Order: sequence, then C-alpha cells, then structure tokens
Amino acid sequence: MYGGHCSVKRTLIITPGSLVKNWSSEFRKWLGVYEQPSYPVMIISYEMFLRSVEEVRNIKFGLVICDEAHRLKNTTIKTATMISGLKTKRRILLTGTPVQNDLKEFHSLVDVCNPGILGTQSCFRRLYEEPIVHGQQPDATSEEKLLGQTRAAELNRLTSMFFLRRTSEVNSRYLPPKGTRAFNDM
Repeated sequence: MYGGHCSVKRTLIITPGSLVKNWSSEFRKWLGVYEQPSYPVMIISYEMFLRSVEEVRNIKFGLVICDEAHRLKNTTIKTATMISGLKTKRRILLTGTPVQNDLKEFHSLVDVCNPGILGTQSCFRRLYEEPIVHGQQPDATSEEKLLGQTRAAELNRLTSMFFLRRTSEVNSRYLPPKGTRAFNDM
C-alpha cells in the first residue's frame, strides 16, 4: 500500500527451493495470511521458474523479488536472462553476499534490477571497471588514481538511487529477534 492505494497487484518471489517454505511462513507470520483460496503472491524456486518460465511470462506481475540474487551474478546465465525478460515495473534483488568487490558481478545484478542503466557490459567495463581497478593498483599514477576515484564516486551516485546496503547491525535495530512473533494473538 502506498498513499492508501495498492501499488502492486501481483508479486513474484523467486528463491532457492530450500527457502520457499520460509517465505510462505513469513507471509503468514507478518500478514496473518492463512486459509485464503488465492493470493496475489507467487513464491517459486529458481529451478521451477526455469521449468515454468513460459507460463509465468503470461502473468502480469507488478513486482518481482529475487532472493539470494547473487545467483544472478552473470548476465549470460539463463536464469538472469529469463528474469530480465519478465515484463514488470519493479524488481528487487536481495542478497547477503557483498558485491562491492567484483564490478562485473555488480553490473550483472544492477542490469537485472534496473536494465540498461549502466550500459552494456563492455561499455561499463571501459567507463567504470577498468579506471576503478587501475586506480587502485599500487603503481597507479596520480591521474589514474584520481580517474578511478572519480568514476567510483560517479558509479556510487548513480546506483545509490536504487541500491541499498544494510549491515546486520542496522537490520537488527528494526527487525525482531529470530523466532519471535511479529504480532501477539488477539
């Protein structure tokens, strides 16, 4: 809900098979969703998504959430290609794996979430990755260091509009301890 109106009618959650039941349990815990005949949320494993992609493509989702999104670290893998091909206005990628140390993986994840914003992989490599990496080398000239820092700041500014990084310390202030119920029984 946003401004009293439903902003997303259908949501697709793609997650590792081992987490499908966890997502379902979280919906019941946080939203009190129990015995309804249908839900506006589809929770599916990555493997089942690949087997059912033709059927899933026919459903209009307002939001696609990919849990353990570090699986999509390469835009040439089939899963990333199929998810990128879904017609949806919003995509959220969740990962506990730091991506700041591999710019190629970072580009791939950003491209699934926000297609085209960083350009093609080769354009990104030339414009951001190479200057940033060269600028961090011990033998880099002062010009290379400055260019690398400038490009890193530019990349940070561009992606900070949609890329959120939260440490476990920050999350622990807002989430209840594991195993506790969000709401007391009424």
